[in-house]
Amino acid sequence: MLIKGIAKGDKDFRHFTFDDEDYIEKNGVYYYKVNYGKNKLEGEYAEDEIGYVECDKILTLGGKKPRPIPGMGVEKPDVEITATVKSVGLVEKPAPKRGRPAKVKTVEPSSDTIPVAIPGKEENGSVKYEYLTKLIKFKQIEDLQNTLNEYGDKGWELCGFDSSPKLFGEIVIFVVFKRKRG
Repeated sequence: MLIKGIAKGDKDFRHFTFDDEDYIEKNGVYYYKVNYGKNKLEGEYAEDEIGYVECDKILTLGGKKPRPIPGMGVEKPDVEITATVKSVGLVEKPAPKRGRPAKVKTVEPSSDTIPVAIPGKEENGSVKYEYLTKLIKFKQIEDLQNTLNEYGDKGWELCGFDSSPKLFGEIVIFVVFKRKRG
């Protein structure tokens, strides 16, 4: 059956066709014979470009899958030896994994208290704040800078803002200021 595909790791993403019955085996590795087609740069008298791609490195296109190759994928089972000492009841631990340690670590509960800010109070006594909300419209960034500096000279501190971007015309920003009362 003729199947379309590409090879994993092919930087040019060249498509090819292959027959799932046309394969070879070399040193225990199976390869499909693939046809990349004619090279357009060589003209109308060009020959098909033929190559061999490892069976495990083919991504099929169009939903068709090749039939399994008899004998491929059958491997000899590896024998794993684990040492145990039955008289003491100890089991040898596997070697730790190489590489970076895991990013997530378990967090242990702490007895430290978390400082909480009490609204309107400071260490030396109580302080209350007043707030001001404004819609500021400007066309140039310098206009916004001058407006913010004017409010800063009056003792207002910028707490937050939100903008509504427009493509043309004035830019409108909603701002929140605060300053100490009194």
